[in-house]
Amino acid sequence: MSTDSFGKHEGMEPSFEIPEPILDGLQQVHDAAYGAGFESGVEQGRTEVERNNAGQIALAKREGYYQGADEQRQHFLGVLKHLETEHPEIVPYLPLDAIDLNDRQQRVLERRMGVHTLGQLMLKTSQDLTKDPLFGWRSLKEVKDKLEQHGLRLAPVEIPVDEGIVLREVYPSDSAAMFALIDRNRTHLSQHGDDTAAKYQSPEAMVERNANQHDREWRFNIWDGDSNVGFAKLTRIIGQPLEIGYYLGSEFQGRGHATKAVVALTSYATESLRQTKVIAKVAKSNAASLAVLQRAGYTITGEDPRHTDNYVLTFEPEAQS
Repeated sequence: MSTDSFGKHEGMEPSFEIPEPILDGLQQVHDAAYGAGFESGVEQGRTEVERNNAGQIALAKREGYYQGADEQRQHFLGVLKHLETEHPEIVPYLPLDAIDLNDRQQRVLERRMGVHTLGQLMLKTSQDLTKDPLFGWRSLKEVKDKLEQHGLRLAPVEIPVDEGIVLREVYPSDSAAMFALIDRNRTHLSQHGDDTAAKYQSPEAMVERNANQHDREWRFNIWDGDSNVGFAKLTRIIGQPLEIGYYLGSEFQGRGHATKAVVALTSYATESLRQTKVIAKVAKSNAASLAVLQRAGYTITGEDPRHTDNYVLTFEPEAQS
């Protein structure tokens, strides 16, 4: 945990500038916690010195300091937890220490991204964080998990599709709308051997899936205004290009939603994720889906060796230029 002042940081978004009374209160509890930890460390160091010979004095002092620093951190976390519980309105102003990140994650967020408060962190998307080479997918998952433990989350990634239509990153709170779409379209979605409907027989199954998202997937709902009209995702398989998949509610077909969503998500894969190739696997009998992908710039490049009833279609940016 940083022992610096809780002063205003360069780059802090105006909407999350800490009001002076809250800033003063946080500074006071920070100073009290640091003082308690430092005093404990000095005392522990003195005890260790008395028990060791002169050659071990430096080590003993260091051990005592670290024990004191840990006590300081635990005390400070306790204060932050109290503030979070008793005054939820100030949660956006709390420092990153409130979710107990490891030191490396906190240093990267503070020093490389200018993120110092939970409010600033909640304005970031998963894409914003993983752009930094020192902040990998494992760190992203840990940060998202710790935010969710506090009822918080990162901002969802949004990909514009068309006027009023967006691809928005899936969150657990989307589960009811996602299940409702599948439940209305079980026959439609079960055509051509697709197992989407079979996987989600209950709302609980969808809740569980969305609560346990994988770092090898980018999952999006297709929203037209307030209506969830479909779903699209990219899947990373070791040794293979990213694979795109999607479905659309039957009541929304014929409006261009699917083609536009595939174009937008493919552009996201090649531009934001810097992929040189994206593939799709589609049943040979699924003429509608094949047409969607071909309109989006994909070409049939062979059969799926594991499922020979499926075509493999490929998109390569260079082939489009």
